[in-house]
Amino acid sequence: MCMWMQNSLDVVLEQSGIRHTWVDHAPAYCAASSLKVLNRWGAPVLKTILVHLPTGPALVVIPASMRLDLGRLEKIAAGSVRLGTSQEAWLLFPDCEFGAVPPIGKQYRLPSLWDASLLALPQVMVRGNTSMRSFLVNPVELAKLDDPILVDGLATVVARCTVRNSA
Repeated sequence: MCMWMQNSLDVVLEQSGIRHTWVDHAPAYCAASSLKVLNRWGAPVLKTILVHLPTGPALVVIPASMRLDLGRLEKIAAGSVRLGTSQEAWLLFPDCEFGAVPPIGKQYRLPSLWDASLLALPQVMVRGNTSMRSFLVNPVELAKLDDPILVDGLATVVARCTVRNSA
């Protein structure tokens, strides 16, 4: 891991005075692997998603165990919405590992939309600027730093599929 990648988020969190704890862990490149790697700390895991709204790029923060409701987001945005690519994230977040999306949009002059249910949680695990470093934080404190737009029902439950043996 290149230490320079973490510095800007380190600085923002330290200067804000927000109480947080960094956790180094095995690589977690997507929400599913983040859940697998980070659940052992006992706090809900969040995922940050780069989206493109009619007004431009934005960050969406929802529980990693849930799926972004694009239809709901399009109604709120009053237009079409698409997910950002890893290449776009690399261009927008040069201090992050390729494909990583930071949890604080304000740091990059981007709006953030959070599922409103996050503020009811006492503590959450959030991926940092790399696939191998995350932090525990109170979401209310993190929200003070990012000033997100809170949206009810931004995330939906992921339906579990069961595979039956046909033999």
